[in-house]
Amino acid sequence: MKHRGFTLLELLLVILITGILAVVVAPIIQEPIRAYFDQTTRAELVDSAEMALRRMARDARRSLPYSVRVNGAQTALEFVSVADVARYRTNGGNPASRLSFNTTDGSFNILGLFSNFGSGTLAGDQRLAIFNLGAGSAGFNIYNGDAVATPASTVVDIDVDPTPQNPAIASSEHKVTLNPAFQFQASSPSHRVYITNGAVSYACFNGGLFRDTGYGYLATQPGPAAVAGGTLLTDNVTACQFDYDPGNSGRPGLLMMSLTLTRGGESITLLHQVHIHNAT
Repeated sequence: MKHRGFTLLELLLVILITGILAVVVAPIIQEPIRAYFDQTTRAELVDSAEMALRRMARDARRSLPYSVRVNGAQTALEFVSVADVARYRTNGGNPASRLSFNTTDGSFNILGLFSNFGSGTLAGDQRLAIFNLGAGSAGFNIYNGDAVATPASTVVDIDVDPTPQNPAIASSEHKVTLNPAFQFQASSPSHRVYITNGAVSYACFNGGLFRDTGYGYLATQPGPAAVAGGTLLTDNVTACQFDYDPGNSGRPGLLMMSLTLTRGGESITLLHQVHIHNAT
């Protein structure tokens, strides 16, 4: 019986050849692997940025007309969130159900029913708002506490009117009761009344994008440091920018949002545009 093996020289040759192959093959394999991980990182950054931008866009589309504002550094965005909208009664039906703008009024009806708000009392930062025109119009700015919105001291109850304007429909309209009675600044051209949920802010600060709400209505827009006390939406933020054109009666406003995320040497920038319908 013969025993077979290998010599020390053969072993050294195998080690030498294996080393040469490793040196030659490693860079070839390394690049596709690195490219795969880089692509994965970019995809994760894009997903994070897209989710954040879509969240901001969804909120902004539900904003009170002319409530969008951007800070001077363009790193903070604020607007008033809307829960529901309807048209208040100005003519027809029972005269007592029409909203008066010439004096304080304790109750009025809307045409039909609110879509999202059933019945009950407005709570927290919820307000009734009519004809907000923003900072460019003195006396018509919800942030300044102007009479375009009910104050916190006014209790607002919304219930189905027990004496419907249309007898054929048992619950045809919502009746709004204000206690104490309140006088709105002016009637809006389209007779819209909004139920607001309060102000919402987004801002970039110290590598994060944050969302904050529940702080009321402030005359001065909260800065990024204040907004950072809210909820973190995404991190790895190296740059962001908000631009807003309020538009005019012939075209909607345009909100532009840019977000840059960076991680592991990879960086992506996404731009999102949102039309803001400032229908008062």
